[in-house]
Amino acid sequence: MIGNTFGAVSSYTVWDAKARYRISKHVDASLGIDNLAGKRYYVFHPYPGRTFVGELHASF
Repeated sequence: MIGNTFGAVSSYTVWDAKARYRISKHVDASLGIDNLAGKRYYVFHPYPGRTFVGELHASF
């Protein structure tokens, strides 16, 4: 099996993490990291490496 290249399927395991903090009764903030190890893997195209995500959520 050919892997780790364009047009092929790699074997992979990735780890993600996310933390949420409640600022008030109506406002939450969260930070996350996808693909913690920054592993390079392919499923017909390369998937992104380590990605950081931030979110601010308000409900009324």
